[in-house]
Amino acid sequence: MRTVGADGAVNSERGRFFSHSYLVVQAAIDAQGVALGRGVLVGDALAGGRLVRPFDAMGMVLDYAHYIAYPEGALQRPAVAAFSSWLLEEARTS
Repeated sequence: MRTVGADGAVNSERGRFFSHSYLVVQAAIDAQGVALGRGVLVGDALAGGRLVRPFDAMGMVLDYAHYIAYPEGALQRPAVAAFSSWLLEEARTS
């Protein structure tokens, strides 16, 4: 919350807790509160006006990444190359 100037203003011990991120998103859509969500999970709801960004901050840089792993030479197989290309393009546009 420091990024948006709400440092110390939010008590994370209060409120509802959910075991799945889709439940958090649905609760926010249902006007049950404010939620933090990954862009890939909330993008459609934001675009459709079911959710709004309460702050100007566009997002946070996280300290982790995702990788595609496959055996050496696997990209020579058309199906593997097609899937890898599709996955990378989805990640870029999300």
